[in-house]
Amino acid sequence: MKSNRKTNHNCWLCKRSFSSNIGRFPVGPPTKHHIVPRHKYRDRWENAEVILLCKRCHKQIHKMFSNNEMKNMTKEELKQHEKIINYIKWIRKE
Repeated sequence: MKSNRKTNHNCWLCKRSFSSNIGRFPVGPPTKHHIVPRHKYRDRWENAEVILLCKRCHKQIHKMFSNNEMKNMTKEELKQHEKIINYIKWIRKE
């Protein structure tokens, strides 16, 4: 049975709360980022693994990496990539 109680979630990448509007870049509602790019799933898209990201982090991932680069990357590898580590340091200061 699902609970109707709202839970406070954070962005998977920057860990900022989705309910926060503090800083230059408000977090806003979560967006879904598919770990494996859409074209790899075809008819099984609804079963694809997703992570919840704030809008800013989601845009940044797609600016830094092409779908071709991300297709073989796990979410752990993504989070530990040097570009992402530097971005996280920056966004947490904002």
